[in-house]
Amino acid sequence: MNIIYRLYFTTSESQIINSAILRIKYFDDPDFNQDFCTERKLLKLFNDHKFDNFPKVYFCNAKKNIIPYLYSIMEDIHGISLSQENTINDYYNIGKVLSSVHNIKSNYFGKISNNHSISNANEYYTMFYNNSLILMKKFDDNLYRHFNQILNLKYNSHYMEYQCPSLLHGDFHPGNIIINQNFLPIFIDWESSGFGIKEYDIIKMKYFLFNRLSYSKLKSFMEGYSFWSNISVNSNFLIFELCWLIRMYLFDCKYPTKSSIYPSKEYF
Repeated sequence: MNIIYRLYFTTSESQIINSAILRIKYFDDPDFNQDFCTERKLLKLFNDHKFDNFPKVYFCNAKKNIIPYLYSIMEDIHGISLSQENTINDYYNIGKVLSSVHNIKSNYFGKISNNHSISNANEYYTMFYNNSLILMKKFDDNLYRHFNQILNLKYNSHYMEYQCPSLLHGDFHPGNIIINQNFLPIFIDWESSGFGIKEYDIIKMKYFLFNRLSYSKLKSFMEGYSFWSNISVNSNFLIFELCWLIRMYLFDCKYPTKSSIYPSKEYF
């Protein structure tokens, strides 16, 4: 979990000349693990694909050799977080930028920092569901039994045979999308990113915003997304969506939030 500070750089007369973001990781949760300073790890990949819609990392202390915390100093993106009030053109551009992210491919599934040895989608997502079942059993045995039954009945390994791992943001929701001063969408907070099935990256946005959007704005997003990619949904998508909802519910049970962006556990 992170603490975020905004740093201001001033003249001797206290005039603000620039700002940056200080992000400190003050503890890890083994149940909901995240990477750290992933933007730096992704930099070469982003440069190779001429992707520029992310905050730059100025400094990253990943060894705790100065203070006993992981921390980074990053570009402060000036703009406004995404909401229902944004224009149709904003949603088109967001869809287009997300599709360009998903167009970045790999030969492995998993987190950026993980061992790059899982090249098979079925193997990776079977491991993901097994870990999720362990989490469910730990917190709610009833959820565990029901989801395990659905997984055994409905999961289709055949759908996984030809899946190519795409780069996923991993935490794609309105609070992590900023429309900057040039009206361009910038995606922040890449700590949950990794390679997986691209359709799964849109689920969080569906529940955090898309369910409340007008048809014209949702249509504009999909038109922008189709510039580089397309969306295909099968029964395995619904299983992943259900698993995601359960994980969000358990996360909010553990860390109750009071945010205009994050719904409550009752919602999930």
